[in-house]
Amino acid sequence: MEASINLENYPYTDKNGDIATIPAGFAVSQVEGENIIDDGLVVIDKNENEFVWVPVSNSSDFKTYAGYSSGELQSSVWDNCEEPYLNGYENEQIEYETMKNSVLKYNGFYVGRYEAGTTAESGTGIRGNLIIKQGVNVYNNIIWGNSMTDATGGAVEVAKGLYSKENNVTSTLIYGVQWDAIMTWIDPNYKTGNCDTNISFVTNSTGKGNYSGILAKTGSNKDYAIKNIYDLAGNVREWTMESNNNSNRIGRGGSLSNTGLYGPVSSRSVYDTSFSHDNVGFRVTIYIN
Repeated sequence: MEASINLENYPYTDKNGDIATIPAGFAVSQVEGENIIDDGLVVIDKNENEFVWVPVSNSSDFKTYAGYSSGELQSSVWDNCEEPYLNGYENEQIEYETMKNSVLKYNGFYVGRYEAGTTAESGTGIRGNLIIKQGVNVYNNIIWGNSMTDATGGAVEVAKGLYSKENNVTSTLIYGVQWDAIMTWIDPNYKTGNCDTNISFVTNSTGKGNYSGILAKTGSNKDYAIKNIYDLAGNVREWTMESNNNSNRIGRGGSLSNTGLYGPVSSRSVYDTSFSHDNVGFRVTIYIN
C-alpha cells in the first residue's frame, strides 16, 4: 500500500545517517534488519517484488575487476571481457552510459534481492511472468539473446520488460560492473585482488550458496544471503551484460553443479548467447531515471 502511494522519488536516511534514493512506486521494508543501508536496504514495489540498494560511493571504483576461481584470480577470462560491447546490439553502448550516469548521480543502484523468478509451474515448459520474490521457481533455462547483436528472445529482453520508464526506474539484466560493485561492497579487498582466499565470500562461497546439484527455489536458505541479497553464489549461474572475446557473454556466480571454491560468487563463465540450461538463469537490476 505504501509503495502505491509513493508517487515521487524521495531521499531515505537510515539510523546511521546514510542516504539512498527511494524511487516512486517503491517503499522501504519495515522488517527488522532490512532498513539499514550498509546491511542491505530492501525496497518493495506494489507487486511485492523486492530489491536491495547497492551503494556506489566512489565513481572511480565503478568498473569491472577480475573474479576468482579455485582460490585464484580469473585473469585470463577477465582480460578478454568488455563492457559495453561496442559491436553489440543497437543502443547497447547508449544503454550502458545511461545506466552508469544514473548510478553515479544517485550513488548507487538496486539489484534483485532474489534470482529472477517466474509464476510458471516447474516442468510445464510454459514461460510465466517475471517476478522477484522469495520461494518461487527460478526463471532458468533461458538464453542471453538471439545473438551478440540481437538481444531479443532471452534474458536481456525479459529483464528490460519488468519496468517501464513510467515507474521512474529502468530495469535491465545485471551488468558486470554492477556485479563487481556488489563484490567490492561485500569485500573492499576485491578492488586490489587481495581477498583472503580462505575466508572471503567472494573467493570461497562454500556454505553460502546452493551447490547441492539440485535446483532450489528463490531465497531457499537464509544462510545463502549476504547484504540481504540471496543466491548470488550457487543455484543458477546468472547471465550478465558482459561480453567475452567478441563472441560470447558472461555468466556469474557459480552454479548448483560447482563447488563454492571452484565457482564462488565472483567467478565468470563464458557462454554462447544461445546457450540455455537448467542451471543458468539471470538477475535483474534497476536504476533511477
